[in-house]
Amino acid sequence: MVAALQVPARELFLYEPEKSEDKHKRKAIDEHMAMINSRSIDEVNMITKISRDIFKAIDPK
Repeated sequence: MVAALQVPARELFLYEPEKSEDKHKRKAIDEHMAMINSRSIDEVNMITKISRDIFKAIDPK
């Protein structure tokens, strides 16, 4: 918590996108962060590797 402002530090970096599509994307990212937040570092690293593999498969070369 940022004591001087009396808000969690995370709140300082949140932004509210203006476009509806951006809001949906932010919600999906926040949901993903919430899911991995309680996981161990090994699990987070595994999820990161899987994500990279997925992006390599779907991104055009």
